[in-house]
Amino acid sequence: MLGVSGSGKSSLLRAGLMYQLQQERRLPGTEQWKIRIFTPGEQPLVSLATAFLDEEVTDIERAGQLREAEEAIKEGAMGLARLIRASKSPRTVLIVDQFEEVFTVCQSQTERQQFISGLLGALKQTGDKLCLIFAMRDDFLGKCAAYRELADLIQANLVMVTPMSAQELRLAIVEPAKKLGRKVEENLINAILKDLGVEVQSSLE
Repeated sequence: MLGVSGSGKSSLLRAGLMYQLQQERRLPGTEQWKIRIFTPGEQPLVSLATAFLDEEVTDIERAGQLREAEEAIKEGAMGLARLIRASKSPRTVLIVDQFEEVFTVCQSQTERQQFISGLLGALKQTGDKLCLIFAMRDDFLGKCAAYRELADLIQANLVMVTPMSAQELRLAIVEPAKKLGRKVEENLINAILKDLGVEVQSSLE
């Protein structure tokens, strides 16, 4: 998923895609999927390992889970694939938001390579058990060209996110409230649009 900065990629992933999957709105059985979203950060391999932790367990149990996940991920694609296959969920969806951080925040070329090759290698070894989704600023697409397999995967599955129009933004504000039987005051709508740098037009109503 590519788009300019501020085009709403993260919101689309979190409030759109993840919500739809967790609520089984589009595909049957998706509420049983393990869906994890994370940003690469300075240490993408650690961030990836953290994505496998269960929130419901104690801190001590989480520490043990993190250690096991880190050890598996250090093995590369085979270790990551083993983590995926061991999951009770029929499918694991790993969403890497702000994927461009592997080029900007992560300073280790070795870790960057391990992160990318590990994810793509595990994808080959796990079949339908793993789904990868990357969200990235479009001006970093050229950086991916240095990783041929990654570039090919992006090109074959590219989704562009374009900035929302003033009308689309207005509907995004009004419609959720309307579904709950509420109304958003026009002054508040205009204030939100102004904060977003959108020229305020007359009401659509």
